[in-house]
Amino acid sequence: MGLVLSLTLVANSPMTQSALAQPGKPPTTTTPEARTQAARAELMAAVSAARGEGKLLIVTYSNSPSNKAANQRALSSGPTRAFIARHALVADVTDVGLIRELTNDKGPALSDKPGGDPLVFLDGKLMALNQAATEVTNPPAKAVAGSFALAARLDWSVRRLQSAKAHAAFVVRYDQRDAAANAALTTLHNTDGQKVPAFDPAPDSKPLDVLDQARAAIKAKKLEAAAGMYTWLWERGPSADASFEPALLSVVAPEMFLLAGASPAAKDRFIALRNLAGESLLTRDGVALHRYLILCRIVEDEIFNLTFLDDALNQPASALSIPPADRRTAELLLRHCHFNDPVKGVAEPGALIAGLRSRLDELRRDAQEPAKAAEADAARAARVKAQAPLVAYVSWLSDVELARRYAYALKAGPEGGQKLLTKAGLAGAKSGDAGALSLAQQAMLATTCKALGVTAP
Repeated sequence: MGLVLSLTLVANSPMTQSALAQPGKPPTTTTPEARTQAARAELMAAVSAARGEGKLLIVTYSNSPSNKAANQRALSSGPTRAFIARHALVADVTDVGLIRELTNDKGPALSDKPGGDPLVFLDGKLMALNQAATEVTNPPAKAVAGSFALAARLDWSVRRLQSAKAHAAFVVRYDQRDAAANAALTTLHNTDGQKVPAFDPAPDSKPLDVLDQARAAIKAKKLEAAAGMYTWLWERGPSADASFEPALLSVVAPEMFLLAGASPAAKDRFIALRNLAGESLLTRDGVALHRYLILCRIVEDEIFNLTFLDDALNQPASALSIPPADRRTAELLLRHCHFNDPVKGVAEPGALIAGLRSRLDELRRDAQEPAKAAEADAARAARVKAQAPLVAYVSWLSDVELARRYAYALKAGPEGGQKLLTKAGLAGAKSGDAGALSLAQQAMLATTCKALGVTAP
């Protein structure tokens, strides 16, 4: 994780930062002019450090204790901290005059009320912060920890610069840092909590076997022990068995939700799991964001994030400010990021699978087509690169939706599964044939059916 430079630049405090930084020496009272000069020097040092590291400088304005507390809350969510750790330094300023100097008095009017946006500087110059759904980007206290709104707006702002030649070097470094920020496998499952015991089974443990153990623990009223097992399923299930992902998101997730409602200790554990996921979240990664929002649903803390996405997509003033690939990802997230029965009340659940597969084919064809005569190769390459996370998400989502819809359709009736596959265009006889299920898809269908307790034909 990158260095976060957090400065408090106080022009009118009774002592300068340099006085505070000298252990054993009495504080030195200086004139207001000297304090302002010291604060200005520190702010310029922050600008220089951000420029040298190829990072943004995020400046908050704290002219009162309530503003300072609000600014700290705004930057405290896991996704926002993850963004800052990779891409930004932070400075807190109390003297509005210094901010006016930094913006050449052309910056936005700064509010004296808590909850305003921070200022964002790139290469020492004020950068426009994406204004998508700004009225829902200041979350209530209970939703702060899980909010990804500010992190998404910061990322959208940067990626809107991708076609600007003046910022080409910055964007390259930005993308490199994101590419290197692989989410680390968390190990909460083998950590003893206050009430939830560690659960660390044998390395060759099968997720479906652990799921059976968790369900048995619930029946035996050992809810905290079950919470540890579900933690393992979330952290290790898909890596232990790649076919387990759809079952995790559609069968295991609602069981975790019910367990969180029955056991405060389990809910606290799942909140900790969500918070850990936020600490490494890339908001442009649709797969990671989908899994993150499912965790938010499990702990009943999804409303703010979903409202933000919905407003960002539907407000005319903000919808066009979102990069196109992110806009399409958000539309899919709002439609699919739940663990309800996906076929109940749906006339043709297989039609959605066909639509996702068609969209995936279209995206892949677009990536493979040669550049058009009127389109520069560089511009086309940038567009294809920007769409890559969307392609990965649609591919992943189509498999997840196929497996869970098939299992639930089969549960609703013996003919439901085959009908869904036919409507989805996946009724081929042999693996490898056009319109046939791949071996990986067959494994996902079988595993999801077993987790749901239905027998696949």
